[in-house]
Amino acid sequence: MSSRIVKLPTNIAKEVKKRVFELCDKFDYCARGRTDSAKFMNELATNPQVGGVISNFTTPEKVRTYIKDALLNAYSKKHVRDKEKSIDLKQALSKVYKKRLRNILRKGKLSVWQDEEDSSSVYIVHFGTLLKWETALRKALEYVASTDHIREMDFQAKICLALVVQTDELTDADKVHIKTALGLIDVKVIFVD
Repeated sequence: MSSRIVKLPTNIAKEVKKRVFELCDKFDYCARGRTDSAKFMNELATNPQVGGVISNFTTPEKVRTYIKDALLNAYSKKHVRDKEKSIDLKQALSKVYKKRLRNILRKGKLSVWQDEEDSSSVYIVHFGTLLKWETALRKALEYVASTDHIREMDFQAKICLALVVQTDELTDADKVHIKTALGLIDVKVIFVD
């Protein structure tokens, strides 16, 4: 077999994905740590309805790669999207900033808000995951730096990160630490549990 990514027939790929998503839900995959996740991957690789099916289309060493890249990553991304949709961002922002804000732009994981009473400030919100908070911050900063009307009209840009927490390992002390550290550079944080 070549080194290309494994390609399962569409109907089989859908069935395997459906089965893996069911098993992930049952296992509470996104709330688990690395050790549990590694054990779970081993179970999937040896499961006749998952690894057994995939092994009919590739070499044994690529079965785990397919499970990780095509299935578990897809499940994690879906889990993050579902959590992002579950938050009432307008309400969360009003608690953080103590202002009534209105949404003026939504572009993927980024949204821009403005105070309903004072339009001199814009509030840039970027969704991300707790593990990749730096990426969310970088993308928010890139938006501010590349948006002419923010620079030209002398808006005061405030940044807030909405961070999806995927595991149960984050403690209240961890949250305080992250909020305090980012607060030093005037970046607010909303945790999406």
